[in-house]
Amino acid sequence: MGPNPLIKRKIKVEQLSEIERFLYESYRKIDVDFTFNEVTTLKLKLTDDKFYFHTDFSFLLFFNNSIFTENINQIYKNFNTKIESFINSTSSSDKKLFNVLIIVDDEIESLKSGSKIDFDGLFTIAFEKMEIFIMLYIDVTNCHIEYVNEFMKQLCENSILYRSGRKFDCIYILLPNTDYIVKNSQTISFISTRNDYNINSLESSSLYELLNFESFTNFLKSKYPPTSSNNQFSKFIKKVKPKSTSTAIYIDFNFEIADFPNENLYQFISIEILMSESPENIFYIYLNGDFNYNPNFDLFINKILSSFEQAMEKFKEKGVFLKVKILLVDSNEAKKIIDI
Repeated sequence: MGPNPLIKRKIKVEQLSEIERFLYESYRKIDVDFTFNEVTTLKLKLTDDKFYFHTDFSFLLFFNNSIFTENINQIYKNFNTKIESFINSTSSSDKKLFNVLIIVDDEIESLKSGSKIDFDGLFTIAFEKMEIFIMLYIDVTNCHIEYVNEFMKQLCENSILYRSGRKFDCIYILLPNTDYIVKNSQTISFISTRNDYNINSLESSSLYELLNFESFTNFLKSKYPPTSSNNQFSKFIKKVKPKSTSTAIYIDFNFEIADFPNENLYQFISIEILMSESPENIFYIYLNGDFNYNPNFDLFINKILSSFEQAMEKFKEKGVFLKVKILLVDSNEAKKIIDI
């Protein structure tokens, strides 16, 4: 990598292509070069990501370990400059979302050779709590599955270390096979849109692999005040039209029955929207270790049954598959107690 020609000359940003503008905004004042072929590749990926995520983007970060390690302070400043510009251009009544696209470079050879890939610099920027509504879209489609697993492992661990200082919410990840992992409030979904996907293989899906991380339940239970960003989940599911889903949901039953639905609002919405849009679903329902049966559990079961009946009516020609696993969470470990 050499000096960046976009930085060495005076720039009229309005004359840049969209991908050049994104790279200029992200890496201005940083001595890094993107070749013509790299820019072309990123341009194509930007087009693909608009299609797969069904959205336009406000900012782009291209994660490469060495670039972030050496330039984290300036990248952070560039990100905040864009945030400030966004805030100044948005009226107080405008609930416009700030959509951040993160494209992850594949550094599997470095990982296999024993080099440390540290995603904390990226997480420092992407998950900082902001006064605006942020959506995070992460593209790992060029990455080896071992590298994706390392990314997810560090993401889960980071949610434990910085749970109070960072906001691990509203995360949309596009996987190498164009499946998705989505975190929305206390729900994490593995979503497949492929016609050839076998529902019986969901037990070995990327989500199921996540269940083996000691930090997974902490990541799942990370909860923050709801924002309009959370409301995008239903819109996204309706657009992608999933064929199969596997979803981990944390539900807190320790509320008065009048407060129970609202306190678990997005978990209930996830159940409803996934079953209404996908004919094949598996739900892993996580309960606290101190769970005791109460009327809220009946309300939850009725929600499942009602959504199932509606799904049977909608997909009666294709058929419906539903599996519910209820797990008791003791510390960081989850133990299966009920299969439905």
